[in-house]
Amino acid sequence: KGYDRLTSDTVVQKLKQLGLIDDREYCHSFFLSHRDMNGWGPDKIRHALRKKGLPEQLIEEAAGECYDRDTAVEQAVRAGYKKLRSLQRKTDNKQELRIKLNRFLYSRGFDAACCQTAISEILLNQED
Repeated sequence: KGYDRLTSDTVVQKLKQLGLIDDREYCHSFFLSHRDMNGWGPDKIRHALRKKGLPEQLIEEAAGECYDRDTAVEQAVRAGYKKLRSLQRKTDNKQELRIKLNRFLYSRGFDAACCQTAISEILLNQED
């Protein structure tokens, strides 16, 4: 915005002292909101926080607090069920559904193992 570096640094330091800027709290809040409202997986959230320039240590700390394996699978299953409805209108081929669900969940930030677990659960329950 045209301010010199010294002025910007002084203002940021003062805001930190007042507790108005807290990167740790921001990372935690960002993880929770994007997990719960956007259905993003941990990898996509990590990537977004890295792009914002936040320290890796704070990102991993927030990830550990907000995501565990069960939570990730639960989120992937929830997102997968929503996507499955639209995919079923286009195809009923199980293999094609599996591939498209995997691609979708991976793009949402879930790792390969989480995707496979979630897809297996989704397709198993779909048969019932």
